[in-house]
Amino acid sequence: MSLDYAVRCTEMLLAFAFLQQSAEHLCVPGERRLFLPRIALSLLLMAGFAAPWMCLALLIHAMFILQRFDGPYNGGSDRMGLLILSCLCLVHFMSSLLAREAAFGYLALQAPNGVRAAPRVTYCCSRPIRRARASGQGRSGRARCALPPGR
Repeated sequence: MSLDYAVRCTEMLLAFAFLQQSAEHLCVPGERRLFLPRIALSLLLMAGFAAPWMCLALLIHAMFILQRFDGPYNGGSDRMGLLILSCLCLVHFMSSLLAREAAFGYLALQAPNGVRAAPRVTYCCSRPIRRARASGQGRSGRARCALPPGR
């Protein structure tokens, strides 16, 4: 698979994900004004019309969404969307082929980690609590754990 074909596939899948995510907000009148431009930009990106500029426009628009919701409102999917958009912008606006491949390679390394990051972070954060309780320190009560016992 060539780099250009992989970038184009990523753009189309990202545009589809943004369309689906934005459609959920069309029912709320106050948010409709914020997400209608995102739908238009996503449709243009999916059609392949000026893809580098559509990626940049979507990245700038994502800053308005972050400001409106005081950060990522949908958890990991927002962070992953921002990561994909920023890597696509780097791929489009870098002149060197090596730099473009490095930016897209960074995305390829980060994408599988984003899917499994939440359980791993929860497990890493809850492990010190369990150790403190086992040694008799810490507060009483049960800790909430996202992973089943034995993992």
